[in-house]
Amino acid sequence: MASAAPTTIFSLTPSPPPGAPTDPILGLWEFAGGSAQPASSPSPAASNGAVVWRVDLATDTETGIALLTESETRTRIAEFALGLVPPRLLPVVAPPPAGLSFAPGQTALGGAPELTLRDSLAALSAATPAVDFAPGLGTGIWRDGFDALTGALADARRIISHLAWVETRTKGRLVARTQVDWRGNSRTFWLGHPESGQGKTHGRAVSLAVATRLLTIRAIVLALRGAALVGSMLTPATLPMALPLAWRFVKDVLDEAAHARAVWQGRLA
Repeated sequence: MASAAPTTIFSLTPSPPPGAPTDPILGLWEFAGGSAQPASSPSPAASNGAVVWRVDLATDTETGIALLTESETRTRIAEFALGLVPPRLLPVVAPPPAGLSFAPGQTALGGAPELTLRDSLAALSAATPAVDFAPGLGTGIWRDGFDALTGALADARRIISHLAWVETRTKGRLVARTQVDWRGNSRTFWLGHPESGQGKTHGRAVSLAVATRLLTIRAIVLALRGAALVGSMLTPATLPMALPLAWRFVKDVLDEAAHARAVWQGRLA
């Protein structure tokens, strides 16, 4: 009899340790490893390879609510940034209209993601036709691009390929667990009578986890569509880099938005 796939656990954390594996879009959910949980009902272990999104109000309610609020804000910023990906990508891969020109290395928007993509395209163009074995490229654009894409897709697969459970805990004690299917239907199980405010808090945790899954899917779709545009700028020898470059562009736009928000926070503090 085949053993059940382990449960994947993502824990909401205010600041993951450097290098810690997190969700590929928001960087809010730290991958806490997998563990086959006892088959007690209701338990994610009943679903082979389920994904658990865990929000633990480990210190006090006020701190936990602040963590949820900050996470919701970062989610909205990511949603806004993803909406900017198509209009920011197009000027990089499409020539400017007749009579309109830009300085070398400058695009219509001129942000860091655009400049990084333009530089990568130029480097790949210069390496053709010996790009497959060009000295340095094995550890440069090619390897970095594919490593980043492979890691991101593996993380995304964990997030979107299994049934989702969302847990709310208080100081490690399980309060509620919600099962969410692909149609958006949900069932919530309470361990005891919920205290004041716990229902609303758990509802916010569920919404945050669902939003992270949707953002992950949206980012992947944008990268796939962007790869078609980036591929138009590549030769047959470098065409395999279209998707890694498009994914990096999506990530760079997200990182730029998060950094800009952090800078403004620092100035207003």
